[in-house]
Amino acid sequence: HSSGTMANRSATSPALPVGSSRLVTTAPDPRGDGSWGVRETRVGPHRACLLVGRVDHGRLGVLGRDGAYHNDGKLHPLSAREFSHCGKTDADGHLFLDVSLNAVVVSGAQGGRLTSCTVRGEPFANGSQSYCPPSDLRAIFFGTVGPDATRVTYNINGHAGSARTGQQGSYLIVVPTTGQTCTPGPVGGSLKGQCDDSPSMSTAHGLRPGAITSVTYRNGSTCTLTNSDGTLVNRVCPNVGYAHYPPRTIPTITAQQAHANLHVSHVVTDHICYKTGVKPPVPQISCNHGIPRGYAPQQAGDNSPTLLVSVRFTAPLTATNHHSVYEYSIGPAKGTTCKSGGGGVAGTSMTPIAKGTPVLFTDQETPCPGTYQGVVSYQPNGHPGRDSLLWDQPIHDGSTIVSHFRFTVR
Repeated sequence: HSSGTMANRSATSPALPVGSSRLVTTAPDPRGDGSWGVRETRVGPHRACLLVGRVDHGRLGVLGRDGAYHNDGKLHPLSAREFSHCGKTDADGHLFLDVSLNAVVVSGAQGGRLTSCTVRGEPFANGSQSYCPPSDLRAIFFGTVGPDATRVTYNINGHAGSARTGQQGSYLIVVPTTGQTCTPGPVGGSLKGQCDDSPSMSTAHGLRPGAITSVTYRNGSTCTLTNSDGTLVNRVCPNVGYAHYPPRTIPTITAQQAHANLHVSHVVTDHICYKTGVKPPVPQISCNHGIPRGYAPQQAGDNSPTLLVSVRFTAPLTATNHHSVYEYSIGPAKGTTCKSGGGGVAGTSMTPIAKGTPVLFTDQETPCPGTYQGVVSYQPNGHPGRDSLLWDQPIHDGSTIVSHFRFTVR
């Protein structure tokens, strides 16, 4: 017997072509309030994303409920450009991803993007004036465990069940929000904390224990993630059917090939806005004197002064976001007695960048008067999030300098 609800469809299908989307699985609402679904979007040769929402007649969207869309009760479809949880695919384009979300509003609105009710304990935002009724909150667990997976089992604070997977080994579990989101792990163990609301987790190295307690594969084998007493184990389920990437030759990039002129600007501001409908949410601008059309305010907490730095250049080389990325690093302010803030950050590009297209890096810091120095480099053998570049250290990660920069905050 299952006290939760989950998709009950199984299908085998090839990986999505780049730029296309499809609904990979659906599940009924646990309180009989319509259906939920997961859509997969292939956003690049080596990257795909998932988005969960409400479903009506095969369309994924947001319901006009709890303040969203003036409570009109209709489904408002989400654009194919909308996606929220992404990961690197295998060499055949299949995604392996595990996501848990707690306290999702029954309308399906997420991320403060729509005027809707507010989950109790969070600040009111975007025009919301009321808290969501507890009965209108859901805990949602979804992901893809590969095209060879045929069935998963789960246990979420007493909501247990089993069901066949959808396309790409997709699964979707929807239960009423609870204080605990999965079976507890060993006390003090390395898996402690996996029962909390967590962001998307790429499972390129295997599925970690959490809401999913076992996976059964097309060859008849089953990987179990719980002990005999129901607690989580200290291991992962391997990604059966994962296609590994072939070895590659790392290109040698010269200084001349990587060079580009940087255009750096900065401003100290109390209010920052970002351009709507763009992923990731850039460009960011100062909006002390009003919110321009097409922009929305950033929810930045106490609206204290912020140093907003923008670094722009034209990409001299293509960065695939699979092996090659652009990196940046900004050093702390010099010539000041400021004890907090002032740079000392590094980051990478997070989306594919074609040669000759504009690149924008933005950084927000606690403002500290002084002179800042920084560097942008091209990494032909890196990956998103590998912040190994240091502005004042010799290059040690195989990247090539695009250019250095400096600016002064007075």
